[in-house]
Amino acid sequence: MSGIYNDPFQLGFYNTTPNAFTLALRLGIKKQEPVFRWVWEANRGKPVRENAVFSLGADGNLVLAEADGTV
Repeated sequence: MSGIYNDPFQLGFYNTTPNAFTLALRLGIKKQEPVFRWVWEANRGKPVRENAVFSLGADGNLVLAEADGTV
């Protein structure tokens, strides 16, 4: 997973299939081997392509859009 993260929560994109990515939040527990559980996904079942943008809109809402601006 690549993205912005901070223990115990991590926010970032993970690859589901070639050129399909899901923005998700996971909770991690540190042990000998880290254990993670996905707790939230944006647009479940509708992944975005590479170069998608996650931003804060002028109205204060979070927006996940394709590189061409499609929401």
